[in-house]
Amino acid sequence: HKKAKAIEYMVVDALTEADIVWDNQISKAIWDVKDFIKLDDTILKKIEWSEGAAMQRARDIVKRIRTRDLYQYVNEYAVPEDDIKHFKPVSEADVTACQGDNGIPGGLKPEDIVVQNLKIDYAMKDKNPVDSVKFYQDYQDTTSFHVDKHKVSVLLPSNFLERKVRVFSKSRDPLYTEAVEAAFSAHQRKMYRTEQQLTPARKRPRGQLGE
Repeated sequence: HKKAKAIEYMVVDALTEADIVWDNQISKAIWDVKDFIKLDDTILKKIEWSEGAAMQRARDIVKRIRTRDLYQYVNEYAVPEDDIKHFKPVSEADVTACQGDNGIPGGLKPEDIVVQNLKIDYAMKDKNPVDSVKFYQDYQDTTSFHVDKHKVSVLLPSNFLERKVRVFSKSRDPLYTEAVEAAFSAHQRKMYRTEQQLTPARKRPRGQLGE
C-alpha cells in the first residue's frame, strides 16, 4: 500500500540517520543475535527520546511519522509488457536527471525522492503456477495429469508477472511534488516515448496537499 510504503521508507531513513550517529550499532547488530533481538519497535522510541543536535534529523523523521506528515506519493506507471523481461530498476538519479526548470534552488536531488520498483507475480516469476500443479480424477488415483488453462476458461490471464515504478517525494511542498511529477513524466517519455502512467500528473493548488 502506498501509505505503508511511505512509512517504511521513512523508518529506514530514520534508522539510517541514527545508525550513523550511533557508530553503526544498528547495522552491526546482525552479527550478534543478542544485539539483533533488541531491534524491535522500541528503537523508534529510543530515537524520539534521544538528545543532541546530531540526532535531530532522525528525530524529525520519526516525528513526521507520528504526525502523519508522510512522504508524498506522486505517481506510478506499469512497465510495458514487451519491456518487462529486460527491465532495469529505475533509480532516483534516473528520475532527477530528467527534471526541467522547476524553481527549486539547486534543482531536484536524488535524495529528495524515493523510487519504488515493484514486482508482482504468482511466486514463480513469469510462470503460471497452475502449470506445476498435479491433478487427480479420484481420491484413489495414483496417476496425475495437468489441466490446460484453455480448457478451464478463456478469461484466465496470459501474463503472470507485472512490474510497476512508483515515485515518492520526501517533501510535501507542492513546489517539490510538482517538480517530481514533471521529472517522472519526462523520464517515461525518455524511456518509452510516451507517458505510461495511468493517471496524468495533477496540478495541485499551492498550499493544498494531495493524498
